[in-house]
Amino acid sequence: MTTIIQSTNKLTFYIARMAERGCSAAQVLADTGLSLEEVQAERFKPSPDHYRRVIRNMLDLTGDPYLGVAIGAEFKLSDLGVLGYAALSSSKLAQSRELFTKYDALVEHIITPQSEISNNRWVTELTERFPLGDILPFAVEEFVSRTIGLAMSLTDQPFPVLELRLSYDQPADLGAYQQRFNCPMLFNQPRSLVVWDINHLDDEISLANDEVFKLCEQQCQMLVNRLADESLLSSTIRDALVKSPGEFPSLEQMARRLKMGS
Repeated sequence: MTTIIQSTNKLTFYIARMAERGCSAAQVLADTGLSLEEVQAERFKPSPDHYRRVIRNMLDLTGDPYLGVAIGAEFKLSDLGVLGYAALSSSKLAQSRELFTKYDALVEHIITPQSEISNNRWVTELTERFPLGDILPFAVEEFVSRTIGLAMSLTDQPFPVLELRLSYDQPADLGAYQQRFNCPMLFNQPRSLVVWDINHLDDEISLANDEVFKLCEQQCQMLVNRLADESLLSSTIRDALVKSPGEFPSLEQMARRLKMGS
């Protein structure tokens, strides 16, 4: 069986970054009901409440309202698993962008990016995947900072943001924003939008390799197919339980009902 390098889940990534700041996993996971072992399990899927609590814990532990900017800058291509290697072997930044769009299911989001390229403009709208409340600035700033860092890692070139339009209040101190984003910023906007420099889509990837790219993309497709199969199985089991109210079949009984091995 082929071993595929999978991405680091988001909470595991947060725990690792907070460890570098002297905070324990128990502190990061406080009031979530989660253990480190649960978070590191292969099929662990955090709930919206888990994300909200962990991010608020991190902000409280550090006292840094701009933590999203710093955490995003610390994200590495290797944290994306085989998808990161596929991006690193792409020919140009445009191809890596298409790759991320195609295999978006392999990326764990708390905020959804929707990009549009038209009229010689490249704009990404950021929307909440679930209600974020007071952690919205963290989520937006982490995404933008992470994207800048990943693009620079891919091309060994600067990756400027041309403009940020943010749907939340302006912070008291813009120093961290200016240092990382270095662009015009508008606050209290109807939508959160990031305007990128479209000319950088032609930037070449520093480690481009077509053979490696093909192999990595095959593995990305295998992972996406596996996720789809798991989702279908979950739906099938849920439907079977809904149709049998009051029954709690064993694993063996459910396997027989679905005509599969347990």
